[in-house]
Amino acid sequence: MVMAATEQPSPTRRFTSDEVVMMTDDVPERDDALIVAKLVGLLADGQAHTFERLFDEAVDLLPEDTDQAEEDLDGVLEGHGRFITMDDERWLDLHALLNGRCFTHRLTAAEAAAAVVALRPDIDIATLPFGTEIPFADGVVGSVVFDDDLGDIDPDFADALHGGGLMGPDGWLGDCSQGALVGVWFDADVLACRPVEADASLSLAAAEALSETFAKLVDYDDDPVDLIELVLAWLLAQPDALRTPHEPLADLVVAAGLESRGDFVGRAGSEWLTPHQRMRIEDRETNAQVYGFDECCHDALDLVNGVFAGAIRDASARDTAVALSHGTVADAFATNLIGRAGHHLDEAAKRMVGFADELLAASRGAEAAGAFYVQSVGFECLGEVVEAEEALRAALRAEPTHRAANEAMGTYLDDRGQAARALEHLRRAGVREDDAQMVRLAEVVAHAGPNVARNELCPCGSGKKFKACCIDTPTVPAELQFRWLYEKAIGFVMHPARCGAPVHLAAHALDVEGAEESSALRAGRDHRFAELSLFDDGLLERFLDEREALLPAPEVAVAEGWLERPLGVFEVMQVRPAEGMALRDTQSGVTASVTGAAGDEL
Repeated sequence: MVMAATEQPSPTRRFTSDEVVMMTDDVPERDDALIVAKLVGLLADGQAHTFERLFDEAVDLLPEDTDQAEEDLDGVLEGHGRFITMDDERWLDLHALLNGRCFTHRLTAAEAAAAVVALRPDIDIATLPFGTEIPFADGVVGSVVFDDDLGDIDPDFADALHGGGLMGPDGWLGDCSQGALVGVWFDADVLACRPVEADASLSLAAAEALSETFAKLVDYDDDPVDLIELVLAWLLAQPDALRTPHEPLADLVVAAGLESRGDFVGRAGSEWLTPHQRMRIEDRETNAQVYGFDECCHDALDLVNGVFAGAIRDASARDTAVALSHGTVADAFATNLIGRAGHHLDEAAKRMVGFADELLAASRGAEAAGAFYVQSVGFECLGEVVEAEEALRAALRAEPTHRAANEAMGTYLDDRGQAARALEHLRRAGVREDDAQMVRLAEVVAHAGPNVARNELCPCGSGKKFKACCIDTPTVPAELQFRWLYEKAIGFVMHPARCGAPVHLAAHALDVEGAEESSALRAGRDHRFAELSLFDDGLLERFLDEREALLPAPEVAVAEGWLERPLGVFEVMQVRPAEGMALRDTQSGVTASVTGAAGDEL
């Protein structure tokens, strides 16, 4: 999967200090509470500890099965807001580490006017152990808010609140105005907030400590470090740090010879890039190679991604639709979004459909093609193939030469058994004649029968003329029909929205083999992983559930028969070139023959 400009990351989910998530059926809630209490005791020294040490100490509270026990402990650690892991995979308790520390922030005019303090970069770490509600020391409750919660605000202030802002009750900042320094203490599981004066004499030592800590975390001067990781490492190394008000963290970072970009810091003056910036450069290179992007295409995709992520607010829906319909932008946008969605695919697909709906309401003619295509991809990911196919038809009505829509329509017609029409669309999309799908479809067309004139009655018995009935659904030899169905199912598994299972299997095989290769490439060239996912991971049933509306009835019957056949391990007893092979089921001893050219493929 490739991605050009990426969307901005979503705000980190926050949990209340006593919330424990990721319960399992095997471990009652009271046991998880005991695990949390055990972890709190183990991490009470405010230091970082390895997972192995925590596991050994808590093993009596976990299931006997080691894999399940490790999974449960990891779930409690990751699901509880007070625990956090370092990059070296050691765990610590934020409550213990932060207790008594003071973080400061100098108010801007916008913050003073809105009575909201931006969390990043200065005070974010102090609020990490909490959920969206923040308990204050005087018994009142504050909250984490974002720009959308505040209505119409200055764009610069909206950017500052991308990581959230801290809001208290009316008057919580007192008479503080622009330039005032606010101190935030983590104290006994609550926050204490009040105006402070920083001890400037501490700045030099703090800056030197930050610089030394940064140097220990990086291998090269142009490497970045996550700011939270940097501060955690500093506090672990210096237990007395930030016990009195210092200058704001942002100022200390600058004094340390560092500079910040978003969530990351790097050496000032070096040519360091954030992971997002590096990814963007790599994605632009990939999009140029895969989709033939020029600078105009890059700009169009940047606009679409920015609007989709909410980072660009001043572009009209029509301008965004035009950008999405430019060249191969829609294909790149949809493919990249799917590739990054992971376990959140359904959510991403629904957002794609909704995004396309907004653009379609403002677009006309060819400028709607990209939005219709993206809508189709969203429906496909949701398993709504009839809606997806209709959206493709709409895209092609808007722009008959739309490459991605033609290629996708070719696959839908392939599923429907309409080989000749599928070939037309794939050729219109520029698919090479030696492409595996093209070769297979050409073979189907070449072997299609019966030889009936267009105006003769259809041999299926419908009473219609052949041209109005089965002309696009050829009758082919059984062996070819089975292989055609098999390839459709493999193509379904290898779709970007579903290829996670075979890619995971390929990655495991590469680990066992010790081979250096992309797991995605391995899965793409070796269909055994897709086949195993299809028949042993439930994807054949999903294939039928989602594609039955498209598949010819005989193929549905064959696929249903495959579902009823148990898996087995077979020994090759005899190979007959150009004819097939004889197999023996190693479990039952029953022999079977595989006909065709299968023997030549061994």
